[in-house]
Amino acid sequence: MSLTCIVQDLLLNEEPNLEFPTNYYEESPKVIRIFAKLTYKLTVCHQCHHRSVIKYGFKTVHLRFTPINDKPTILYLRKQRFMCHHCNHTWLARTSLADFRCQISNRLKRSFINPLSTDRNLNEIA
Repeated sequence: MSLTCIVQDLLLNEEPNLEFPTNYYEESPKVIRIFAKLTYKLTVCHQCHHRSVIKYGFKTVHLRFTPINDKPTILYLRKQRFMCHHCNHTWLARTSLADFRCQISNRLKRSFINPLSTDRNLNEIA
């Protein structure tokens, strides 16, 4: 199985609403870039609870993801924007890959926290 298939399966297991373009994986000498689109159907406004929600374009966000082959990985995620015709409230699609308004993925946060949570004696630290 190629590296691109592994990355795609890994992301789809965490977020099933992702769509990948044909050339979604780009590797340079310094960084790996992954391109994806997040969209889903939404019928009710979060603000006023009316059923007058439309899709209102996309916004690209950059998420730091876990390193692949010791290279930093950036996920360029095109999030669907929604708008309510009744109250003119707009918002972005939410994902489980990262917390709200956060540019660091939850997987990368866990990779930092797991080594810190193990017990170490002074000989290992020094």
